[in-house]
Amino acid sequence: MFFYPDMDKVFCDVCSRLKQNGKFIFSTFTENAFQPYSKIFLDMLEENYSIKPPSRIEKRQLTNEDEINEISSQVKYKDLKINYVGIKFPMSVDEWWKLLNSTGYSGLLSQLGDRYNDFEKMYNGHLKSISDGENIDYNADSYISIVTM
Repeated sequence: MFFYPDMDKVFCDVCSRLKQNGKFIFSTFTENAFQPYSKIFLDMLEENYSIKPPSRIEKRQLTNEDEINEISSQVKYKDLKINYVGIKFPMSVDEWWKLLNSTGYSGLLSQLGDRYNDFEKMYNGHLKSISDGENIDYNADSYISIVTM
């Protein structure tokens, strides 16, 4: 859901198309997902290269149960189930770097131009210094929510 620029509109539109007892199942990441490595990434880009992510237009990010309840309150539903799913596993620093390059962060990385390799070395070096040397504790904790109409 958080990928849509107007989550509220999409949520209401999908729900309005469901038949009686139809279900809308969506997932969102928790506020702790990808932390602390994502924050370190953004802080290092800003502090060392003056590159900041664009301001988030959408005030709601659906990273907690209150926000999921809030968006769901816009429709008349029969049932809402919010399930927390803990997703954690070791991931190499190199795998994390590849992941960053294949997500929305790739736009920020592209702004580095010829400074890309320097940033990669600095960032990955920092992660290796706070990890076991090779792996970080990857966190993709999520909520799977089921709205029954």
